[in-house]
Amino acid sequence: MDQVESEMEQALEELSTALESRGKERKSLAEAPLEQICNIAYRHGLSEDHLDTLTDIIVRPNTLGTSAVDRLIKNLYPAGLISDKIAVKVVGCLGQGVGKPAPSVQDGLLHWMIMTYTVMEDRMVLSSLYGALFNLLDMITIRKPLCHLLATITRRKHVRPFRIQMLLELSRKASNEPSLMGLIRVYKNYYPDVFGSIGPLGKVATFSHPDPEWLAHLHSIQDSSGSKDGGRPMTTRDGFRRGLTKKNKAGAVPEVQTSSATQTSITIEEVDNVDDLVDHLERIELPNQVISVLGDPLLQIYLSIRPSDTIRKRFHHWLVSFFEDELRCIQAGISSQKLSSLLEDLLEYTQFTKV
Repeated sequence: MDQVESEMEQALEELSTALESRGKERKSLAEAPLEQICNIAYRHGLSEDHLDTLTDIIVRPNTLGTSAVDRLIKNLYPAGLISDKIAVKVVGCLGQGVGKPAPSVQDGLLHWMIMTYTVMEDRMVLSSLYGALFNLLDMITIRKPLCHLLATITRRKHVRPFRIQMLLELSRKASNEPSLMGLIRVYKNYYPDVFGSIGPLGKVATFSHPDPEWLAHLHSIQDSSGSKDGGRPMTTRDGFRRGLTKKNKAGAVPEVQTSSATQTSITIEEVDNVDDLVDHLERIELPNQVISVLGDPLLQIYLSIRPSDTIRKRFHHWLVSFFEDELRCIQAGISSQKLSSLLEDLLEYTQFTKV
């Protein structure tokens, strides 16, 4: 056991001892080990065992003050992949009733799951818990991050008539709450015909990453952990990261979105890794805008495997239209960050495809 592991073990032991105390004594005794744990976690990340131990402490009600628990959650940087056990434990603590953590703690844990979704050992575990998560939508205190998480994990198989009906009824009662409308939009993308008679969705939430800086720090920890272990960084999955890049608000490339899917086709949004891509290669429906390939590694792989003249023409026409618009802006003396952003994306795509 190295020095960092030893220090963490000692801090966890001291924290466990402090939690056995009562009242103000607990708070004072827990302060020093809590500080040590957060510092080590921020610098080096947490092993699976340490992450599991801290998750147990967090999901237990009335163990630490809310501010202390919030601080712990913000420093839950996994050094490797998050096990199914931990994911199930977090989902199991959500909801109302005796033995559940405070709503603010549940909110924090949901945000943490959103930020760490792509470093879960098996993302299908959340898919198997979809029903349990969906049934918590009536909890106003955690609805916003819950809608975000559901929007992230929703696939066609999850979109069912009873869920559509429940979402619409809940949205009506909540006066078209933006987060609910955002989840409805995800559902609508899979079955646009079903929602055709509903009309405009109104104000819709944009589910952007809650904390890009936190994510960047997680990457640095896991990249460092992977290099020390002599292997690849733990955040990579099938050779690429997907959905982890920090979005540039001035970026010109649209997000991947497919509206023309059928009952038998598969959208690129439903494909999570290379294995899925190979299994459904013949059934994949192209997104609305092929240029979104510049922002999606899986779509890049798909188009490199199945090139076509039609795709190339769509790609070319979009670029011509974009450069013409940018040229008019330059001639009018209007500055834009979109051009440099697109050129960077094109360079990365060209290096990937070697064209």
